[in-house]
This record gives sequence, structure tokens and C-alpha cells, in this order.
Amino acid sequence: MGTWTSIRSKSAGFDQTKWRWAVELFLDPDDPRSNTRQLYEQIRDAIDSGGLEPGDRLTPTRTVAAELRIARSSVTEVYERLTAEGHIEGRAGGGSFVLAGADPVPSGPPPAALEPLFRMDRDGRVIYIGTFSKTLGAAVRAGFLVTPPTLAPAITAVRQAVDWCPPPLIQDALTALIAGGHFGRHLRRARAAYSRRRDRLCRELRARLPAGYHPLPAQAGLHLTVVGPGTPPDAAFDGLAEDHGILLSSLRRTYQRRHPRDGFLVGFGGLPTADVTPAITGLCAWLSGERPR
Repeated sequence: MGTWTSIRSKSAGFDQTKWRWAVELFLDPDDPRSNTRQLYEQIRDAIDSGGLEPGDRLTPTRTVAAELRIARSSVTEVYERLTAEGHIEGRAGGGSFVLAGADPVPSGPPPAALEPLFRMDRDGRVIYIGTFSKTLGAAVRAGFLVTPPTLAPAITAVRQAVDWCPPPLIQDALTALIAGGHFGRHLRRARAAYSRRRDRLCRELRARLPAGYHPLPAQAGLHLTVVGPGTPPDAAFDGLAEDHGILLSSLRRTYQRRHPRDGFLVGFGGLPTADVTPAITGLCAWLSGERPR
């Protein structure tokens, strides 16, 4: 028999006696995972699925520990890990609260989630290709393929014909990073940071771009597309880098067909969030024909 309890949550602005039952927790003694791991994954999944909403205050660690009949330190460890990953925040004397994954974009409804390609694949032809050089660092020089089983032998043969494999030390380190959940936590933190940066960039662009320009909706990636009929010629983008220190890519260069759409790409992967406003200020001044004094 396992032990049950429920995470009771309340929004910060509500009466302190008004709790709502947000998610039930269950610790299974036959589960090979530790109690700490079970508890962590259940609360994290509740946050990811919306069972626990931004602004909700979590049940105090002492109460959860008493109801599950486990050490309070186990619950504290879970809350501390969720805090480190950016899922919740602790407030002095006020408890722990669920954080929003990203600031809301004020104009228009949020775009629908992208359907994973493999769910639409009926013929076993979808291959996912990725690189750790982007998510961890260029020095890693390792990537991955996720392939349908029917394609794996052929792809393996081609890979071995090209060269053997990355150094075993790199592979072992990556395996430990992934198996231990560290890579997943890193991605969640990075995703939250980039999401906040993208939302801020969208707000700044919508509010400050000259008339005729607007950003297209974006659901993923580290670039935004801005379109506008008055986009300067491609060669003029070199002047933007010289005058304002901003590097952009013309949208016209991404087209293979004639008569491309006017616009440009704004990358924000290497742009600190604090620099978004100054960068957009310089960009809008340039689009308006202003030059630095």
C-alpha cells in the first residue's frame, strides 16, 4: 500500500483560507524510483500540464511530509530542485509559488502548438536531427539522429562509412548527462529563458516598429520574422551593423523563387534579455531613416 496526499494550492491574491485541490500525490513503495523522485516528477508534471497554475501557492513542506509520512527534508529537496529549475519560487515568509514559463504576449491569442511530425508520419520516414553543439557548446562537436526502426540499419551503415564516432569520453559524458536528467533540466531552464526573451522582443517590436512593419507569429526557434513593404535593400543591412551594432538578415535571401516577400529576420539566441530594448530602439531608428549623431 502506498501513501496519498494532495497538493493544495491557492493564488497569492486569494483569502488565505481558500485552498483548491490541484493535484493528488501518491508514493508507491513498489516503485523503483525514490520517494523524492516520485514526488518531484508528479509536481513537475502538474505544473507542466496546468494542474498547478502560475501564481498558485504550494502546500507547505511540513504538511506534505506529515501527510505522506516521509521526512520533511525529502519534500524540501523537491521544492528546492523545482526552484532551481525555474518552476517555482520561494518567497521569504510567504511559501512557494508556481512561476509562469514565459511572460504573456499582450496582443492576440496564443498560437496553437506545433504537432510533432512523427505523429503524422504513417510511412516511417520522419528523422529528427540535432546537435549538442547548439544546446551545450560548440566544443562538444556531437549530434544525434532519432530514426524509425526500419531506417536505422541503413543510416548506421552510412555513418560508419563516413567515420566511426565521436570520442567515447564525450559519448559517456553525454549519456550520463541525459540519463541523470541534467540535460532535461538544462533544456527547461533554457527554454524558459528564451521564451521570456522572445515574448519581450515581440512586445517591443509590436509597440515600436514604424508603420507598415509587423512581426509574424512565432511558436518555436530563436528567430522572429518581421515583414514590411518599406524594407531597405539587402546591401543596406551592412550599414545597420556599422551604425547600431545590430546584425540582421534580409528575408529576401531566404527565398529561392522570384518576387520574395520584403522583411528581415531578428535572431535573439545571443542577445541578452536586458539588451532587447536598446537593440529595438536602434533598429527602429534605422528603419525610420535616422542615423547616429
